Amino acid sequence: MASPSQVETNNIPVYAAAPLPPGWTEHRAPTGQFYYYHAASGESTYVRPSIQIIPANSDHSSNNSNGNTTQSNKVADKKASTSKRKEKPKIKEPIPETDWMKVTTTEGNVFYTNLETKVSSWTVPDEIKAQVQCYEEQEFRKKEELKRVEEEQARIKAEEVKRAHEAEQKRLIELEVQKVRAEVEAEAVLRGLKRKTEDQSHLATTSSVQPQASTSSVSHIDVGTTLDERKTKSAKLELKDEDQDEEWQRQIAEEMALEASEESNTTNATLIGNSSTLGAPGPAPASGLSPEELKAMFKAMLLEKDINPMAPWDNELPKFVMDSRYLAVSSMKERRDLFDEFCKEKIRQQRAAKVAALKVDPPQAYRSLLIEFVTSTRMLWEDFKTKHKKDARFRNFGRDDREREKAFKGWLKELGEQKRQQLIRSEEQFLKLLEEKVDTADEWEDVKEKIKNEPRYLGISSNSMKESLWKKWREQKTGS
Repeated sequence: MASPSQVETNNIPVYAAAPLPPGWTEHRAPTGQFYYYHAASGESTYVRPSIQIIPANSDHSSNNSNGNTTQSNKVADKKASTSKRKEKPKIKEPIPETDWMKVTTTEGNVFYTNLETKVSSWTVPDEIKAQVQCYEEQEFRKKEELKRVEEEQARIKAEEVKRAHEAEQKRLIELEVQKVRAEVEAEAVLRGLKRKTEDQSHLATTSSVQPQASTSSVSHIDVGTTLDERKTKSAKLELKDEDQDEEWQRQIAEEMALEASEESNTTNATLIGNSSTLGAPGPAPASGLSPEELKAMFKAMLLEKDINPMAPWDNELPKFVMDSRYLAVSSMKERRDLFDEFCKEKIRQQRAAKVAALKVDPPQAYRSLLIEFVTSTRMLWEDFKTKHKKDARFRNFGRDDREREKAFKGWLKELGEQKRQQLIRSEEQFLKLLEEKVDTADEWEDVKEKIKNEPRYLGISSNSMKESLWKKWREQKTGS
């Protein structure tokens, strides 16, 4: 028997009160010290025995041949000893209003021990079932509240990050808009300087040809005629020069835009003073695309950004000024020209659509309006009416709103049936996909990873519906 000095005599730790293994009994020596006795083996000890946790594969090892039995038992005993050494109390939770404590071990096992009587049980004792249930409910509510607080903090943090990102984007857009406006103003100033230079040159030419007071009346008439001819020729030359100057001004504007993009802090006066020293326009962006492809991408960008064709350039500029397709067109004048061209095309399309709507049968036109804009069965009549009451297709149909609303609700029913049929087809395709690609032994996480890029998988938007269909399919296949 082990010496009493080898164990604690007072304040027995909670983990020492764990249930005894089968065959062991607890006794108290005359000195008051607890000791433990095994009737079958006759062994006694002051050290409280604990249950040996034998690995699941030890049973398999015990079924080997007789020559390996001893070795297998040794391995099992070694593993059990290792588990015995490792398992210790991890969490101790006093049960309120009782002398009991709930103990969770490092292996996840739970037992209950009475601190006064030292009685332990792997199950909840009947005398404290109500208190344990109340305690666990309180703990659950605390965890839920903590989880809610953490989620709220995460949401607030995400909103702060989002606001900061939006503020930064707004700041960058404002800077870019200011830079673009500076380029446009610089171009306008250049045009003004060019026009002023031409006017001064024209005045100097006309002032150098003055009629002499001593000339005869015939000479005076000749001189007047000569002046008229010169003015006519000068006007013709100006018209010719304007055509040539447009190209020159376009090149200057492009050069100014490139210079402004490189030196955003340069003032307009500095840009004007250095305009004569600028070189040829810079090369096109290294995108590998032709000018026509860049123009097409620019117009596609405008279409995506929902540009108002009736709004001025400055108002719509913040919508797309940071888009790479906008920056790919290096010339500011070309950007403006493409924008104006896009707006004109869109206005023509809108007018053509209105004219075509007037020519179409009113019920057919109204149905086309419903098909185009009512794509959800959740849309309300008042919302639809408010948004489209000025549309000719809306106004020209029916005698009043009651007739229009009736047709609207009829379309909602038809749309719902279409969606239902589409869902049925999608489910059938999904089940066919499971038949072709999935094994019944696979778990749902493995199934998702295997077919996540399949169109028939993506045809159903609800993840819970996909999982439900998979479960039903597997149950039918396995018969369970």
